[in-house]
Amino acid sequence: VTLGRKVKTIGSRAFDYCYKLTELTINSANIESLGSSVFYDTSSYITTLNVGAEVTTLKSTFYSFGGLKVINVDSGNKAYSSDNGVLYNKDKTELIKYPHKKEDKTFVIPDSVTSIGDSAFYDCDSLTGVTISDSVESIGDDAFGSCVSLTEITIPDGVTTIGERAFGSCSGLTKVTLGKKVKTIGS
Repeated sequence: VTLGRKVKTIGSRAFDYCYKLTELTINSANIESLGSSVFYDTSSYITTLNVGAEVTTLKSTFYSFGGLKVINVDSGNKAYSSDNGVLYNKDKTELIKYPHKKEDKTFVIPDSVTSIGDSAFYDCDSLTGVTISDSVESIGDDAFGSCVSLTEITIPDGVTTIGERAFGSCSGLTKVTLGKKVKTIGS
């Protein structure tokens, strides 16, 4: 499905029972809401999300797409970028979303990233290891929540803030090493 530039609203459950729908392209900068209510039972089948050049805000649009393996952003987009299927802000200082079902077992956060966004890795159950670069200063709320395959994590010295439930429900996590500059750890 490709949503054109002038689409503003889509009715609730508009794509119910579209189980063969695997790719969604968003070209509209004006969509008011998009997610679980629109794609309801189909959202887990969508594996590819393409973000057009005119999209300026995604809000929590893609969080309900539990089957995502890749997020692609048009190179002309002024707000977002993607690299190897991972969503960042334009200048790659914030990692916004690592797709839920991306099949890589490990991931190295690029040196340009200073912030790991809220729910950035949430429910990425295939990840066994994440290397957080020394450039990262903050880790958002629920950033690694429900990453059940993570066994250990090292928070580098540059991190000063760790958000609420950043590692909540990480049942496989057995070792956490905190950097020297951590000042705030959420509940």
